[in-house]
Amino acid sequence: MALTGQDAGKERYLAFLAQIINIAKLQNSENSELKPILMIFTPTSWLIPRPTYAAFRKEFDKYFKFENGFIITGKEFFKIDGKWPLSFTIWSYNFNEKGNKNNVKLKDFTHFIKKDLAINWDAKLEEINSNLNPLLKKSKTIKYDNSRGEIRNTLPELIDKNQKVIIQPRYNIYRNRNKDEINLKIISGFPLKDDRHIRVKAPHGFTDGSFIGFMDDVTPVRLRNDTCNRFSNKPDRVWFRLDTVFINLNQTKVFSGPADNRSFCAYDLDSAKCTFSWFALTKAFNGRYPIWANQYDIWAPNISKEKEKYFYSLCFAFALAENRCVVTKFEKDNPVVGAPEVMVDNPLSPINPESFWSTVLQKEIVSTPSLAYDLVEAIKKLYKTFASKYCQLGIIRNVGLQDEPYFKYFEYPDFLTPNSGLIQIRKFAELNNATDLNEIFKEISEKTKLVKEEIYKLLVDDFKYFE
Repeated sequence: MALTGQDAGKERYLAFLAQIINIAKLQNSENSELKPILMIFTPTSWLIPRPTYAAFRKEFDKYFKFENGFIITGKEFFKIDGKWPLSFTIWSYNFNEKGNKNNVKLKDFTHFIKKDLAINWDAKLEEINSNLNPLLKKSKTIKYDNSRGEIRNTLPELIDKNQKVIIQPRYNIYRNRNKDEINLKIISGFPLKDDRHIRVKAPHGFTDGSFIGFMDDVTPVRLRNDTCNRFSNKPDRVWFRLDTVFINLNQTKVFSGPADNRSFCAYDLDSAKCTFSWFALTKAFNGRYPIWANQYDIWAPNISKEKEKYFYSLCFAFALAENRCVVTKFEKDNPVVGAPEVMVDNPLSPINPESFWSTVLQKEIVSTPSLAYDLVEAIKKLYKTFASKYCQLGIIRNVGLQDEPYFKYFEYPDFLTPNSGLIQIRKFAELNNATDLNEIFKEISEKTKLVKEEIYKLLVDDFKYFE
């Protein structure tokens, strides 16, 4: 544990590696000519190394010099579930107080399957090589380090409450219980009828908050402003749940307010370029990234200057089609007496001249190539059709959405406005068999798939994201 540290020591294989260091040190102290060779299967995360393991790698690299290795999916060598990368690495004992400069490069054998390895290993070397060489030729060499960086570090800087310039931090709705809340039952910002007041131990938000965030199921939660004053009751910013690791790509979402955790905000064009492209990247790569990247933090793409405008245009259009923004109202005196009424508007309404979309992003959509433009136009057509045919008076009530999480906890009738969220209009169209709206949604879905595929193509083929 002294070698691994408390956090890294929770991974048992690192404690095993620390034990190997001690064994090798003892062997070498008894016979300085003895240079132990370490050959070992491990997960790949300590090779990058991730922050939790950096201190241990610094210690490990004092004693061992990297020689060679490969990665393969674990189930091809072991009786384990899951298709995750497993490394086989070879190290030689070479004590250096300043640390060996280990540049870990592994052959990518993750395309191997069990039947590929079912050869006669007792045959002559020439025969074994003839069986293996066709497989080996397909293999790339992967550099296992953290030089690719992390996409979060490309977020623009903000000024916090202490007037300190910092990179935009992530925001979590959950928090610690305050001393004056010890004996209180209702301390979270959930609606009063939400059983998470009892079911969820950690407080979420504040009972008197004048801003609104959203749980994963789009249940609204009262919040107080954060340390960077990022919250607003105007539709002038977009919030994202954005994960930093490849293994959580499917969890990213777009909301009208802060997400319950890992939340970041687009409040101007620069912050939008980072957050919208981050979101689009996660959706384009979900289920389609190389296995070796499994333990990596997501890094920023190297976007070519000539395709920069087009790429961001696609990302903005994609989020416009794939967001979970809603228009709703958190009624006053809920969950406690004195709590203010708070209206939530849709920052991604393309027909609201004051929305974030209209004031910041609309002018960034290029018309040639037309993929992004065509998708945006289809969404505009949907909103204009809904507003002119179904919502002429500016608001309609009792529309059948009373059981949706953003309405069901409140006493007032459910409602829609011309700027309501896509998920709200879609639900309305399904419930009311609105053929014209459903047809436009079908068109939007088809164009969204094309945009996502183009984003993937640009990232992989043009920007060489995984090379």
